[in-house]
Amino acid sequence: MKRTKEKKNDIDVIVEEYKNFVEFTKVQNEREPMSWAVEHGLARDANDSWWRQCESFQEAQDLLVHGYDGDVAAMVKKVKTLQKQGVSSRTKRFSDVTGYAPIVPNALLGLPNSMMNSTKKPVQNKVITILYNPSISGATSKEDVLEYGAKMLSYVANLEKNGYRVRIEYCASFQDKNSKLYVLRVPIKSEFNPMNIKRVAFPMAHVGMFRYLAFDWYEHLPKSKYMDGYGRCFDFVEDKMKETFYELLDGNEYLIVHGWDLDNIFEQIA
Repeated sequence: MKRTKEKKNDIDVIVEEYKNFVEFTKVQNEREPMSWAVEHGLARDANDSWWRQCESFQEAQDLLVHGYDGDVAAMVKKVKTLQKQGVSSRTKRFSDVTGYAPIVPNALLGLPNSMMNSTKKPVQNKVITILYNPSISGATSKEDVLEYGAKMLSYVANLEKNGYRVRIEYCASFQDKNSKLYVLRVPIKSEFNPMNIKRVAFPMAHVGMFRYLAFDWYEHLPKSKYMDGYGRCFDFVEDKMKETFYELLDGNEYLIVHGWDLDNIFEQIA
C-alpha cells in the first residue's frame, strides 16, 4: 500500500493506493477505528442490510475478494444490450464507388459514389485509466447503481473492442466543503486482462461497496476527521476542492463520478 499526505491549495490531502482488494481487506482488518467513528457507530457493526444490500460487513468483504454472482446475469445482459445500441466512434461511414451496401438514391441518379463504405481509425494500443468515484447520496437506489455500472462497462468494452487497453480503478473520496480530501484507490481491472464481470460487478455496481467497505476504510483511516458524518458528495464541494482532485490525476486518467454524463465523457475519451 502506498500512502501520501500533502497540502495542496490549502487543502489537507491523504491518498492511499492499494495493489489489489486482497491487500485492501487485509489492511482494513488490521487497523483500529478512529475514536470519532466508534463514537458515532461503525459501518461494520450496522444492522441495515436493506440500505447496504449485504447481510454483514464480512459478506461484503467476501463478495469483493471472491466475486459477486447476484446481479451478474442481469449486468451481462445490460452490457450487451448497451453495446449493441452504441456505435463505435472510431468507425467513419461515407459514400464511395465501392462498398458493402448500395445507396439507392445515388444509384438512381447515376452517381459514381453509390455504395456505402466505412473505415476505422486505428488506435495505437493506447492505455487509459478510468477512475470510478461512487460518490452517491443516501437516497441512491441499488437499481441506479447497477444501471450506471453496466452502462460504464459497456463503454469500456467498446473501447477495448476498438483497440484501447483500459484500466479501471475504484476511487472513492471523502471531502468536506473546502479543506480536507481523503482518497482511496484500488484497481478493479488491469489493462492487461479482459473484463470479467463477476470480478468487477461488486465494486462497480453494488451499493455495499461504498456503504460498507469504503465507509469502513474511512473510519479506520489514520488522521481521518469527522465531517458531520462522511463529508460531502463530490458534486457539492467548492471548485477549489474539485481542482485539487484533478491535480492528483495523470494525463491518461479519466475521473468518472457516479451520475455524470457517460455519453459525453466517453465521447471525449474516444
